[in-house]
Amino acid sequence: MQKTFVIAEAGISHDGDLIGAMRLVDVAKKAGADAVKFQYFDPERLAKRRGKPELAAKLAPYRMRHASMEVLKDRADKAGIEFMCSTFDIEGLSEIAPLVSRFKIPSPEALDREFVDAHYGYGKPVIISCGENPKRFREPVTSWLWCVSRYPCPLADARLDQIRIGGYNGYSDHTGDTMMGALAVASGAGIVEAHLKGSWTRRENPDYETSLDDVAFKQYVELIREAEKAVYGQASEGSSGR
Repeated sequence: MQKTFVIAEAGISHDGDLIGAMRLVDVAKKAGADAVKFQYFDPERLAKRRGKPELAAKLAPYRMRHASMEVLKDRADKAGIEFMCSTFDIEGLSEIAPLVSRFKIPSPEALDREFVDAHYGYGKPVIISCGENPKRFREPVTSWLWCVSRYPCPLADARLDQIRIGGYNGYSDHTGDTMMGALAVASGAGIVEAHLKGSWTRRENPDYETSLDDVAFKQYVELIREAEKAVYGQASEGSSGR
């Protein structure tokens, strides 16, 4: 019986603080998520890639060095939750690849086929968000997530019907609403990703409005598990991560 693979997108909600990031690993595990995901980037390179010079200064406070990612990987392993991390360029990919068992490619980077193809050289599963409507292709180790690139995304714009209509494997949620994961499961999602923040995350954090706090995220996961019972007829076993 299928179990939805739930990714707690911790992203940059750590505010650039390693202790805060480690706490997010624990929060994700306690909430019942299957994986906790962070972001690894060089602010200058990412700003140049996106063609937005102002991003460099905006993102600089949230940068995590490679050594910190190794610490978070160790923390996740000890907590019994999968460590994931998105990267944004070839350099970052090569540094993070040894730490993860699967990749997650953000929507804007999904438009760069050369960058996407570089992931397949590591022989690991790849999850791709489709918020920028990239051209999808047939690749057996790829899971495609329906996504609306608005932060936060209004409920009326979420269009969860596209999961089934478009043949997506899952949903990357930017609504900040606790019921959306369960609705995504009812719409056919086998993977659900939602943003997680700590009670200590600063309000000026770019991900603050899109993210669920520890209490809300736990409820989010619990509702997903209840939806699985309603959709599949009994309590499910094992994470598909398909």
